[in-house]
Amino acid sequence: MKISSFAISILLLLVFSGCKEDIGPQSIITGKIYHHDWNVPGLMVYLRHNSTDYPGSDSRNYSDSMKVRGQFAEFSFRKLSAGDYYIMAFGYDTLFKMNVRGYKYVRVNSDDEIVTLNLEVSE
Repeated sequence: MKISSFAISILLLLVFSGCKEDIGPQSIITGKIYHHDWNVPGLMVYLRHNSTDYPGSDSRNYSDSMKVRGQFAEFSFRKLSAGDYYIMAFGYDTLFKMNVRGYKYVRVNSDDEIVTLNLEVSE
């Protein structure tokens, strides 16, 4: 008995159409950096995974980092899983002409959550 390629194609389509690709965790921590209610672009932001205690100011204690870009001083860490995180930002505030630093604990409750926060830095 000869099976046509059309029939095989339909059979494969039916079998694999119900399969979903596992894309992994998709949570996001996003926010803005402020100093005295002003946006502070150009700072470095660091992220520490699996941490409920402040890991300190040494950037080597953090597992991910990014430079804050744009006039609104926004940052975003993507593809995160549920868990505990610490965020630290530091650098030079060109408006106030001083070094600034700030940190914050963040809890992500699910693998598809978007956490939005404001991170205040100070002298």
